[in-house]
Amino acid sequence: MKEGKIGIYDIAEICRFHGVKTAILCPGSRCAPLTLAFSRTAGIECLSIVDERSAAFIALGIAESSKSPVVLVCTSGSAVLNFGPALAEAFYRHIPLIVLTADRPQRLVGQHDGQTMNQPNVFANFIKESFNIVGDISTDNELAYLHRTINAALIKSKSTLGPVHVNISFEEPLYTLIESTSPARFISYIGNKPDLKNSIEESFSAEIKCIILPGSRKYDEQENALLFQLSKYIPVISESISNFSGNVSNANEIIRFLSDDKKEKLVPDVLVTFGEGIISKSLKNFIRTHKPKRHIHIDVHAEVIDTYQCLTDVYAVTLEKFCTELLSHLTRITKTNEAYMSSWKSAFHKTADRVERLIQQAEFGDLKVMDYVTRRIPKGVIVHVANSMPVRYLNICSDNLLNAEVYCNRGTSGIDGSISTAVGNAIGSGKQVWVISGDLSFQYDGNALWNGFVPKDLRIVVINNSGGGIFRLIDGPSSVPELGERFETQTQSSAQYKAAQHGLDYFACTHEQQMDQVWSDFTDISGSAKILEIFTDPAANETIFKTFQKQLSNTI
Repeated sequence: MKEGKIGIYDIAEICRFHGVKTAILCPGSRCAPLTLAFSRTAGIECLSIVDERSAAFIALGIAESSKSPVVLVCTSGSAVLNFGPALAEAFYRHIPLIVLTADRPQRLVGQHDGQTMNQPNVFANFIKESFNIVGDISTDNELAYLHRTINAALIKSKSTLGPVHVNISFEEPLYTLIESTSPARFISYIGNKPDLKNSIEESFSAEIKCIILPGSRKYDEQENALLFQLSKYIPVISESISNFSGNVSNANEIIRFLSDDKKEKLVPDVLVTFGEGIISKSLKNFIRTHKPKRHIHIDVHAEVIDTYQCLTDVYAVTLEKFCTELLSHLTRITKTNEAYMSSWKSAFHKTADRVERLIQQAEFGDLKVMDYVTRRIPKGVIVHVANSMPVRYLNICSDNLLNAEVYCNRGTSGIDGSISTAVGNAIGSGKQVWVISGDLSFQYDGNALWNGFVPKDLRIVVINNSGGGIFRLIDGPSSVPELGERFETQTQSSAQYKAAQHGLDYFACTHEQQMDQVWSDFTDISGSAKILEIFTDPAANETIFKTFQKQLSNTI
């Protein structure tokens, strides 16, 4: 393989795509790959200026007068610091500058190597965002990360009108550039109304195959009303934490167990996303494998979120504005791809029917408990669910919930803090809050009840399967002999002691008939906050869930 820098030409191409017409190049050796790339890119005027301090102010003046972002390039070491005064000025005057600083490899920092210092985030107080990447690319994933990062830097500068910093470390040799194995990926930034309308008209035709995929988001009645109208034209795939009941749910089960020929019919041309992450790993991998031609992510803050590794457009508008414009367009074209909608809805209805039947046939365990609880949670309450298996079981049973607001700490998806977050929500909202938690999450966060502010109408359901039940159900840990001791961390804990310690009413069950017996008292609004602990067998849970998956795959 020919030795040289891959992907550096793409940096210049992406800058040009985002409106960069001028690059100020300060001479140096470590920045040679960047200097060569910009010098060889048509459409970008390059000016060589020796004094970095002066160069940065010249770039500021050009950006101010042209109303276009300007690129600044310099070598490693103290040369970088000379950009500082101009960046501070640009920061406070909202002028877009794209600062690309070459760097030595991290392993050389602090080792008496020439022109080497700590450069990442060196302009922390005077930039909109800092990025740090490696300029020596050897895999497609690394190249995709470089493309995404440079797009993100340009979009951040344009959307916030200010300077951004991309620090790029380079190994030697420095003077040979080679073309990328795949073309540069450009991510458009759409902000104003004319661009939004034009982009929607371009992206959504009568024949287009499109899905709308909400991630985790807060409940919003006005947004949901618009999404409901859109669901008449386009499949809207919902999960429990998306806080919207679309016309398709159980997507994880649909994608995981549908035959390949039927899955092919579900591949979209256009993907629309908003909110945070989704739960379904199967759906995520399906989209990554069958990449749509266009992926539009809606984020009013213009964050570049490339979950599915195919992002093409960032719409920096409110969801309400996007939905209103899209609905207006779909109403005008009157016809949409009915066959595509039918494929999704058919897959959903078949899956939903069989999921319900298989759960009803299942033995008593975690899955059955989640189905029982979700069918009986009062209408309109707030539901907090803990991570690990509870949120996954809830996703399977999400259609059982009636107008409930569902929340889960999916920002980092840890088991810590789920009870405390629910208590805080109950205090802050003044509404009735229910919590569904595993035993580890509950015990880990038991101090949430160690205060005098726990609302009396808080209801906590603890599904106690004696440890981390998820490790029996996912690939990897379920096959190793250390499963029970090292991964599940089996415990014989009970929530009864926490309930007694903090003055909560406590109920316990080991089978469905007992749940029937205590449910009325548990849900009664009088008295103090209440805990219902339901004990299940971890080995039985494994058998039940794997049987459920096998039977589902045999029937769809």
